[in-house]
Amino acid sequence: MKKSDLFPALPDINFTDKDPESVKAEIISAYESASGRTLSVSDPVYLFLLTVASVIIQQRNIIDIAAKNNLIAYAEGAYLDHIGALLGVTRLDDEPDESFRGRIYIAPESFSVAGPSKAYEFHAKKAHPDILDVKILTPPDTEPGHVEIYPLMKGGLLPSAEIIDAVFMACSDDTVRPDTDYVEAKCPEAVSFDVNITFWINAELSALSANIQVAVNEAADAWVLWQKSELGRDINPSELVRRIINAGAKRCTVSSPSFTRLKNSQVGIARNVSVNYGGLEES
Repeated sequence: MKKSDLFPALPDINFTDKDPESVKAEIISAYESASGRTLSVSDPVYLFLLTVASVIIQQRNIIDIAAKNNLIAYAEGAYLDHIGALLGVTRLDDEPDESFRGRIYIAPESFSVAGPSKAYEFHAKKAHPDILDVKILTPPDTEPGHVEIYPLMKGGLLPSAEIIDAVFMACSDDTVRPDTDYVEAKCPEAVSFDVNITFWINAELSALSANIQVAVNEAADAWVLWQKSELGRDINPSELVRRIINAGAKRCTVSSPSFTRLKNSQVGIARNVSVNYGGLEES
């Protein structure tokens, strides 16, 4: 059962030892120790114990899944709905687990009546299940008393006028907004850039060249999506190079973009993407 990417700092945990070989060895060893017999693989008792081990392995998997479904980092489906109910958070129509999980996690921030940024973020995300990210600007980044709310949609898409209106309504209600706050919902500014890179493959990997070229192009596409999936994420070609190298390239040069700082009200969106194969290169 996979841990959510929303919690990268949390370690993976397992509530039971589910390794089949480990469980089998444990059961066989326990029997041999208690009986004083050494079992051969053809012994009927040995075969019976393998059957017992199979049942225990299944039970341990069930126990592990059940225990993890009590944790927000692992819970899925109806189990996640029950965790949300503890904080008064309900799933929006057709809302996927990750979006719902993120709203549950920041729900305690909404308990404050002092207008903290996370509270506005929580209420803004209730406006539509496709809202991927929300950034809140407050003084000194805005005029005194002004709160600016910037939503970003799945796939790095900019919000429509209808989404902006829905976010405003969700965050300007008297039960949400302190009397001293003037709330505005705004569309983020798209900072456009071109991608132009060239990569080379180690000549020793010539037999894998075609596969590596596919992997490099997929890595570039994944970086483009990553780049526009969070507001205020600096345009970072170093991350692009890292992904290209991990995809199998020997080296990579980036003609564009250059590193660019972005504000929380901005999102970096690639326009033209050119990934050029420079050929094979000796070590």
